[in-house]
Amino acid sequence: MGMAASQARFLGLTARKSNVEYQGQQVNQQRTTLSNESANLYNEMMELTVPTPPSSSDYYKTTYTLDNSSDSYAQEDYTIANVQKTYAAEGEYLITLSSKTSQAAATTISYKVQNTTSSEYGEIVYQQKALDDGTLVYQEVNENQEPLYHEIDDEGNKLYYTDESKTATQTEPTDYPVTTTQANDYPVETTNVTDYPVYALDENGNKIVESDTRHTKYEISLSNSTSNTKLVYDTGANDAYTGENGSLNINDNQIYLLDDENKADLMGYNECAQENPDIKYFYKDGETYRFLTEDELQTMITGDTTTSINPDYSYTYSKETSTQVKGYLETSSSTDRYSTITIQSDESYPENLSGKTFSLSCSQVYDEAAYNDAYNDYEYEKTQYEKTLSDLNAKTEILQEQDQRLELKLKQLDTEENALKTEMESVQTVLKDNVESTFKTFA
Repeated sequence: MGMAASQARFLGLTARKSNVEYQGQQVNQQRTTLSNESANLYNEMMELTVPTPPSSSDYYKTTYTLDNSSDSYAQEDYTIANVQKTYAAEGEYLITLSSKTSQAAATTISYKVQNTTSSEYGEIVYQQKALDDGTLVYQEVNENQEPLYHEIDDEGNKLYYTDESKTATQTEPTDYPVTTTQANDYPVETTNVTDYPVYALDENGNKIVESDTRHTKYEISLSNSTSNTKLVYDTGANDAYTGENGSLNINDNQIYLLDDENKADLMGYNECAQENPDIKYFYKDGETYRFLTEDELQTMITGDTTTSINPDYSYTYSKETSTQVKGYLETSSSTDRYSTITIQSDESYPENLSGKTFSLSCSQVYDEAAYNDAYNDYEYEKTQYEKTLSDLNAKTEILQEQDQRLELKLKQLDTEENALKTEMESVQTVLKDNVESTFKTFA
């Protein structure tokens, strides 16, 4: 290899070596960045707080309740909610009493009709035609017991009807042959024709209804997102007060008409009527009375599956009230707990408390609702902790994989650099030999 070629080769190797060194610096910089990210993830993991489950013993509290027996004035379940010294007088406390009363409020539940079926029962009684002397007129029948359509005119003549169109004629129809007994004896009283009376007709030829005892029974299926229910509405059995002495006598899930005199006695009616004065019907669902309007009933019996049904009903909730009084507390020497409370006389205090002394009963009350809330919070925090920890571990694994790839690349660059150094040393030797041989020749 000539000197010029060797020199060019050496310069090329030098450039490659510089590039490899630069790439190695870049890889090291990337590994440093990954190391910093990994350290941040580790610090974040160390800052996580491991959730601890609540202890049930932390949810017991000592509760003092005023005596509300029959010989006491309290009359309500008063409990001591808070006690604070006033320092105005020896042994005087500002005492907060808590009491709960039941309150009722109206609400609704929404359904939609899924299916409505109906059936009729009962009968129609039509007014029968009678002669002037009051004798009932019976319809003549043919040999097949098919009735001949006729009645008696004002002169006592038979008026036959040739068909159901009620076209009257005195000519006996030939297509309805009549037996001798039935034809010659009028009005007919023989047994085989007494089921065919002649009915009085109105001016339009329709039978005159004397009484209609037909009724319709509807079976209604309702549903919503959480439940299904079936109701019955019977037009012939919608009176709820058929018991002894007019008492309430109803079946569960059967719809009845509200009675003006007794409706206020139904639990929840007053609250629901204030919210919806149009309620007219009710039914009992378990221990709850539910109230309906006329429109809602019509929606059900017509089988309208698109319109919502919203029966009104009332629910009971506990309302807590607080009362502050000043008084004195005595402590039992054997238990070191409050045993009696004496409340000062004050016109602003409730009459059943002012100036009275009450015995106190002490109990450990377990607040299950608070414990359940705390445990639910723990379960949520535990889930969040595990998810965060899992996310951090996943990110760490990704960083480790990236670092391993960079480490492998760095090793490859190191191997390449060593090879370049070896080759450069070889080229330098060649250059040295070329220089010596050249200068020795011209020396």
